[in-house]
Amino acid sequence: MLRAQAAQEKEADARQVAVKQATDLDAKNGELQAAKAKAVEATKLAEERADELNVSLYGANMSLAGYARLETAGLSAVESLTAPWIPDSEHPEDLRGWEWYYLTSLVHQADRTIPKSPENKEQRGFWTDDGMRLGIIEADGSWIMRDGETGADIASLPAESGPYLYWEVSPDNDRLAAAHSDGTVKIWDLSTGQISNTLTGFEHDVQIISWSPNGERIATVDNDMKHISEIGEKNSKSQIKLWDLSANEAVLTIDASGSNLTYQDKIAWSPDGAMLANGGRWNAQGLQVWDTSKGDLISRFTLPLQSSGETNKEGRNTFSAAWSPDGTRIAQAGYDGAVLIRDVKSGEVLNELKGHDEAVELLSWSRDSKYLASGSWDKTIRVWDAETGRLEGILRGHKSWVKNMLNWDPAGTHLISTEWN
Repeated sequence: MLRAQAAQEKEADARQVAVKQATDLDAKNGELQAAKAKAVEATKLAEERADELNVSLYGANMSLAGYARLETAGLSAVESLTAPWIPDSEHPEDLRGWEWYYLTSLVHQADRTIPKSPENKEQRGFWTDDGMRLGIIEADGSWIMRDGETGADIASLPAESGPYLYWEVSPDNDRLAAAHSDGTVKIWDLSTGQISNTLTGFEHDVQIISWSPNGERIATVDNDMKHISEIGEKNSKSQIKLWDLSANEAVLTIDASGSNLTYQDKIAWSPDGAMLANGGRWNAQGLQVWDTSKGDLISRFTLPLQSSGETNKEGRNTFSAAWSPDGTRIAQAGYDGAVLIRDVKSGEVLNELKGHDEAVELLSWSRDSKYLASGSWDKTIRVWDAETGRLEGILRGHKSWVKNMLNWDPAGTHLISTEWN
């Protein structure tokens, strides 16, 4: 009896201990949950505070950059204060506002300006492969070689070979292909001023010239339009001819009737020379890609309509096109200012670059295919990361349309551009 009572008391004591332990455990769990909640709240507050501090730091840096821009040689400080705020994989948040773009535009202004000719003659230029010299060629046939750093004249030739209707410098910068008013295209040696080739047999005035990447062939475009005012009244009879310079003869003629190609347009060879692309501001057929061995049309890419109500208008036409030097992509731009980067094989749009307010007439890739520069009627040049589509900088300083020429130097650190006079 006593044993049973003792056992009951012991069981009751054990039960009380278990209840107390459970109560203590619940209390500890409650404290743990409360501590965890406090920790979460503290982390949230810390992150919010860090964001606030980051925003404050951004504002302070922009203020300092604003003062730095007024100081002598202060643009280097502006660049160091603005550069850290470009988003990347580790810091994807983009805090940049108008002030960042304004301040960076001050950094990315022209190093120097080469004066236009007194008679407002059309000018084009090219870099030598070492990046040390800059050649300027004018429509009357005169040309000047300048120091790439200082802009000082090194050598010049008077206007003895002109005037030119259209002209392009060879990839090695040694020769000039020029369309003349006598119905010929002449190849000039820029070191001697002598003619190496004379191409004849054109039905009409040559409107466009383009060198193959290896400099062994050129493509020419001639059509039967006397003036661009005829566009709309009829489709032009355009011919693209490919010339073998060693044989001094046309090896292929492509019927590009209806493309309405004029001196305002450009044609572009693929890096391997196997394809040729043409757009055309008056060409409603879009960006056309041709096989340079057979003359077959391989692809046609049109730009998206600007609005649901638009049909076959100028805004859909391709003003400019450029192949990436690695041959994998082609850039295409038009009237509305958007730039598309396409995969050459599939035609898929890899990036759409928006920012220009007006038509984009010029596109130029850096030699490593990493960056794409676009020149626009809005008087600016924009430099894009061609892989991500991110805007890297806006170059200002032109007083009119960016037109005729936009070229990278060999190192990829400078651009040369011209404007419409």
